[in-house]
Amino acid sequence: MKLLFFISLFFMNLSIAQTRVIEDSLVYNDPTVAKAGKWVGGVSADFYAFQVPITQYDSNFNPLSATQSLNMTGLSGYAGYDDFTLMVSYRQGSSTTQMGASSIVASSTPYQTEINLRYLATPLATKYFVPYFLVGYVGIHSNYLLNVTVNGAQENNFTNIQGYGGGLGGIIPLTDKWGFRIDERIYSGSVTTTSIIPSFNTSSNSNFYQTTLASYYNFTEQINGQLGLRTETTTGAYGSTNYGLYATIGYRF
Repeated sequence: MKLLFFISLFFMNLSIAQTRVIEDSLVYNDPTVAKAGKWVGGVSADFYAFQVPITQYDSNFNPLSATQSLNMTGLSGYAGYDDFTLMVSYRQGSSTTQMGASSIVASSTPYQTEINLRYLATPLATKYFVPYFLVGYVGIHSNYLLNVTVNGAQENNFTNIQGYGGGLGGIIPLTDKWGFRIDERIYSGSVTTTSIIPSFNTSSNSNFYQTTLASYYNFTEQINGQLGLRTETTTGAYGSTNYGLYATIGYRF
């Protein structure tokens, strides 16, 4: 349904493309957008806060439900020329989870890498909406440590998610300082889990879905900030959905 929504935005935009005003479009005030024949670059410090409903299984395979609060910090950078922008992000975080009314406590240390190439479809642009396409890679690595001893060793599970894919999105500039971005990304890859409990070891194909709605604001010509909402869904043997918000403070070159 989300993908159909984004596709409809593209077709809607095609129907009014004849009214576009490219060079004067407010989209060039988005800090990640370069003007025709020009370069742009930037860096930002990122903060993410996620809520993650999870189900963990004890050594007897009894399910335990809980909500994991996850905080992540990281750095992002981008470089763009004309309608193309390469974007790279790296984040790491930590969390502690109490498993319901049980005495089981889990701690997690995730690492996330994103690399995306964006094509800004200026031939389809209007003054207040410019669509874009994405292709990229996502990698998520996490160790999950519980205060549970199995055969004399503390239970520790490692999860590795990686995949390639793409997406659709759009920039919605409102003024010369403020605007929105919205996009949907789909990556196809694998989920591998290894554990000191052999029966927990799994490997399966997976899809990773990421939906983002973000607002950007230019404090000055160089300094900008973003505030956004994001959901991330992973399918597979240990599928999950994360939802939360993020904020960045960045510098544009």
